[in-house]
Amino acid sequence: MKKTLSLLAVVLVLSSCATGSSNEQITAMQNAVVQTMLDTECHRQINNQKTWQMVSIIFTPEKKASLENEVCSCVSEQTSKNLTLSDSVALLNPATRATTAAKLASQTLGVCVKQLTSSVIQTQ
Repeated sequence: MKKTLSLLAVVLVLSSCATGSSNEQITAMQNAVVQTMLDTECHRQINNQKTWQMVSIIFTPEKKASLENEVCSCVSEQTSKNLTLSDSVALLNPATRATTAAKLASQTLGVCVKQLTSSVIQTQ
């Protein structure tokens, strides 16, 4: 997480100093960093859930990793699309970064798990 936070700081500094870069490129870089932060938080939350720990016993390590990655990709993508300015500012603040990332990831985690569950059920 510290590497991600350092990377976020570097990207933000570079984006504010960038010359010849469009706002779209800067936004894309910032979104990539935010998505990485949210993906990391999502994996942490999933692995701390007792239900996931019990259910994932039946999966092979590859299947478990695949499902986690699919859910967390959804979480990071969906959350970064709906990120507000105040959330962005809170993610930049070291004092509020962890709690904001946790809040944002948990808000979307349930939706993404439901999407994955319904797609798995439909294919069977």
